[in-house]
Amino acid sequence: MVVSTVPTESSVPYRQKPGGLNSHGRILRFLDQLPRDVSILDLGIATGYLGQTLRRLGFQSVHGIEANAEWAAHARPFYESVAVCDLERDPLPWDRGAFEVIICADVLEHLREPQAALQKLKSLLAPRGWLIVSLPNIAHWTIRLSLLLGRFRYTANGILDAGHLRFFTRATARTLLQEAGLTIRQEAATPLPIAHWCTNGSLWSPLWRAVERVDWGLGCLRPTLFAYQFVFITQHDGQRP
Repeated sequence: MVVSTVPTESSVPYRQKPGGLNSHGRILRFLDQLPRDVSILDLGIATGYLGQTLRRLGFQSVHGIEANAEWAAHARPFYESVAVCDLERDPLPWDRGAFEVIICADVLEHLREPQAALQKLKSLLAPRGWLIVSLPNIAHWTIRLSLLLGRFRYTANGILDAGHLRFFTRATARTLLQEAGLTIRQEAATPLPIAHWCTNGSLWSPLWRAVERVDWGLGCLRPTLFAYQFVFITQHDGQRP
């Protein structure tokens, strides 16, 4: 049953991160190069912030999956269709090869069997289609420091989001994708979303923007230590970029 109550910000811990250096910005930068008539499937849409942005960019065929019925009801106006289901347990209501782009932004780490989910999603991917994945880096320096101090505490969101069931380094993320039969065409490291945290999504101050850019530079130099997340643009093995 679809719940019509509009979720409050406090009840939905996931929002779009502002700026072009974070995972959302990287994904949108890649999508902005594609024709506006491509068919897109967005996983874990929450209240539809990414779908709303894609519509604003001119993409018309945008579909979504969300397990939370209340969030899905709020997101539905931004998508051509929304399936309220559990990706791992429920059948998906689309035909094989239905999508030219599938977005897994901060999704796979919430699943019990991400490898099986990728295989399921691949069946929905059109020939030469793109599967875009972002994953948090459990080897980030903040987590290493916490472990050194004997701490491993879950949080409402972030790398140790309480909903995370799986944890990835850059190496294990690459292995996950490659073992699913996907070829990594592009890879990017993202910085801590400092401005997002400090300004709660409002206009960035020059200071926080500068701090985030410095952190991004460190992530480019030493991604395994300083990358907050990794964004992977993938295709099936054997396909040309």
